[in-house]
Amino acid sequence: MKKPRAMYSIDWLQVSCTSQTILQLPLNMVITSKYSDRYGNHREYSIHPHTELVCGYFNQVCVRWKGQAILHVGWLPRQQDIDPKAVNIKVANPILYTSDWYFLLMDFCLNMRIYVKQISRLDLAMDFNYLMNGLHPETFVRKYLTAGQTYLRVGSNKWCAVGLKEMHHSCYDYLRFGSRQSGVCVYLYNKTRELRQQKDKPYIRNCWQQAQLNTGRDVWRLEFSLSS
Repeated sequence: MKKPRAMYSIDWLQVSCTSQTILQLPLNMVITSKYSDRYGNHREYSIHPHTELVCGYFNQVCVRWKGQAILHVGWLPRQQDIDPKAVNIKVANPILYTSDWYFLLMDFCLNMRIYVKQISRLDLAMDFNYLMNGLHPETFVRKYLTAGQTYLRVGSNKWCAVGLKEMHHSCYDYLRFGSRQSGVCVYLYNKTRELRQQKDKPYIRNCWQQAQLNTGRDVWRLEFSLSS
């Protein structure tokens, strides 16, 4: 059985943290890392107005390194029953498609004496052109939605599909398994079409080329969204 070529990635990472004291991150602040990289250089992080919301916190900033947004930090929780020293950090999406994201996250936390407690959201993704034995993802979705066809549904029968009704048949480009309110949600969707219609992300396309996916054809994504 031929295994299709695929690219594996983390598309969303958000961590719940705590700090020794209530965090202080004034705008335009520059933080020089106490720890050098493998070349002996000390990274410099700058604090800017937030470019992406971290819900549930009064204070929010964007941390940049070499002019690029790397982290979105929220602190001082709005809910009174949460520890006032709680901090929530979301890694910027473009950084997750590089090999530096873990080191940047941990280096910033070490310098600010922020301690990671747990992952609050993690999205694991697999991008591909086709499934096993050349099965096209849209064909799988169509057969899955047709009662009495090829696939036996085991467990929850909840799903949501999005497509386009044409004259003789329906074209599907999105299928969600499970409820958005559950701790695990699974998506199968046409990533190429999403990038074309909503917001293009050249860094993802570059990773597809490095993974030797066929960018001349639609790339589909199977995504597991885990939250606590």
